[in-house]
Order: sequence, then structure tokens, then C-alpha cells
Amino acid sequence: MPPIPYNDFVSAGGLASIAPGEADDLFIVGASFEPRSSAITNTFDGRSYQTTNAVLYVNEEFKDLPQTIAQLKLIADKLRLACPSFQGPTVGSWENSLTQFSSLKSALAPGGPSPEPHRITVDITTFTREALLSVLAIIRWGYPNASTRLVYVSPQDYTPPPPSPNPPPITSDSEQKTTHEWLSRGFRKMRNAIGFAGIQDPQKPSALIMLMGFEVDRAISIVDNLEPSDVYLGKAVDGTHASFLQRNTTHRAAAFSLIKSRQRVTEFNYSAQDIACTTTTLRSLIQEVSVTHNVFLTSLTTKPVLIATFLAAEGNKDVQITCSVPGEYNIDNYSNGMREVFTYNLPPPIQAQPLPQ
Repeated sequence: MPPIPYNDFVSAGGLASIAPGEADDLFIVGASFEPRSSAITNTFDGRSYQTTNAVLYVNEEFKDLPQTIAQLKLIADKLRLACPSFQGPTVGSWENSLTQFSSLKSALAPGGPSPEPHRITVDITTFTREALLSVLAIIRWGYPNASTRLVYVSPQDYTPPPPSPNPPPITSDSEQKTTHEWLSRGFRKMRNAIGFAGIQDPQKPSALIMLMGFEVDRAISIVDNLEPSDVYLGKAVDGTHASFLQRNTTHRAAAFSLIKSRQRVTEFNYSAQDIACTTTTLRSLIQEVSVTHNVFLTSLTTKPVLIATFLAAEGNKDVQITCSVPGEYNIDNYSNGMREVFTYNLPPPIQAQPLPQ
């Protein structure tokens, strides 16, 4: 479905239930310090959208920030209009992936797997990438026959903007922190996404397939920690907005130069908007590379691309999805405004997915 300008989305009544006139079975949203956390739920008026159950997730490390507190209140108040049984936020941990996964599993599928054809809507806008991968894995396990709709709101801009229309090339990691915009910086740890550990053959070298956004420092940290023999660096052919594509191109070129001084680098094209196309691209690349290499896969770009990453790795034991935990996020100035609303229907799983205990 083509994206809809956010103002048009609001004017048309906002989010509607998957089946007209019937409540969804489950609505899931993640709260953060970004104002667009509440962009979808702000359209709830108690009439156009209804859901039987609702989960509002927040990470412990961010929940007491003034920005997050404000978003939590806005979302919770609106959720109570759409879901009278809503009990309040579910708290997990950004730093502790096991706590995060356990909290989400208990909230999303408290009764274990259900074969019923549930209708589920997930507002993926401001989940962290690792938390969103957990949400998708738990839905696949807990609701294998569900109709799952994903909704994403792109920002008006990621801020602050570049200092000029044609910023000078980035030649070092530290230069990005001082002369260019930053979304995150620093490095805490790297780990595989739960459920996507991959099977590593000690006789094979490793290859990293990376789809990056604006975070050169974060991309280089992953390369330096994994030390793969080969890097396959995605080159976006489109973006959720033309200005985002331009900035991504600048940062990808910087990353390419930095990585090339360390490892062999091969570029490949992908779409930041067409999930099905990017899923196919990644599956083909994984199939080719996994013959000779252990495959690590990471997405540091927009949430729609992360969905393609999930679908490409789903059910493939040869792939490890790698996540990077940065030192800090630009909490005060990460993004502003709401530009467009993207809606995706998650395709059925290739096969039933086991869930890590």
C-alpha cells in the first residue's frame, strides 16, 4: 500500500480496525523519547479503532526521561479509549536482551501459542530494532495463523540536519560526531538477536551483510568487532523520502571508504520502501554467500528494511542477525514531526517458528 501523508491519514479518521466494524485482537506499540511514538494512537477516539487487548512496551532505561513520560501518558490515555481492558505499560530492558525478550513474551503471548486466526496490529514506529525483532518472532510463535498488520510513521526529519547541502566527506569516526548529525554514538556491546543465532561452521570465514542508515560510527563498530573477511554493503535505491536517500548515500559512501581500508567490500542494491523486493534480494544474497561463509546480517536503517531483514532470515539457520547497542541516543534531538504513514501486511511464515526458552 502506498504511503499516506500523515495529515491526510489523520483527516481520514486515523487507524481503522483490520476487519471493518470488528475489534482487532491485539494492538502493540512501543513508547520512546520521540514525539512520533504517539502519532498513531493520537488518532484513537474510541470509535474508529478498537482492540480486545493492547500492549504498550517501554525500555527501563528510557521510561523516566521527561520526553518518554509524556509519550507514555499520551499513548496510555488513547489506548484506554480503544481498549478498556488495557492495564498499563510493560517494562523491559534495552541493555539486557533476555529481560527485554522475556517481558515481551509474557505480555504478547501469556497463554502460549494459539492456533486461532487473530488480527494483530503493530505500530513499529519507535521500537528499537532489537525489540521489534523480538516482537515479530514472538508473534510468529504465539500466533502462527494471525493476520498481522505493521504500521510505521516516518519523521518529517532526522535532526539536526546536515550543516550544508553538500557536507564535506567523512574521513573518520570521530568527525561524524562533531561535524555531522548523529542519531546514536559510541558502542556498548554487540549480540545476536534472540532466535537468530545462526549455525556457525568453524571451517568457514565470516561475511557481514549490512544495510546501514546515517550511523557510520555504529556500522564501523560492528565491522571492527566481527572482523568478517568480506562485507556486503547495501546501497539504497530509494528512501522513505528523497532527502533521507541523499543523506543515506553520503553516509554509505563514507562507510564504504572506511570499511574498504579494513575488509573486502561488495555493494548491492536494495529498496528502502519495497519490503518484498528487499526480502527477495537478501534471500538470494544469503543463499549465495552462505555456501562459502558464515553469514551475519545487520540492519541499521529504517524499520521497513528491518522487516525485510527479519523475513529474509526467518527459518534460515545459516543466518545470524547481529544487533549493536550504542553508547547513547540523541534523546533531545533524534527526530521531529510526522511525514507519512506506511502500512504493511506481514506475509505468512515460511514454516512454524520455534521460540527460544
